[in-house]
Amino acid sequence: MSKKDILKETQKAFRLTFGNETAKDVLAELRVFCNATTTTYNGDTNQMLIDEGRRQVFLYIMSMLKVDVEQVYEMDINYPDDEF
Repeated sequence: MSKKDILKETQKAFRLTFGNETAKDVLAELRVFCNATTTTYNGDTNQMLIDEGRRQVFLYIMSMLKVDVEQVYEMDINYPDDEF
């Protein structure tokens, strides 16, 4: 199997994992948790490195799903009213 084939299979797996409505809520939560749309600078170098690592993982998932940056900013967390 070539590297291109492996990449296609991996992208397919990402789409199967994150391509449903429930997964969209998870991705919206991860956007916030991983600081995908905010700065990771907060004055604490160690925390910034942790946050940058989280951000890289989120951006990798988005690249595998071929999601545009604009779509990332549009991701909202939709909690049911009765849950909190």
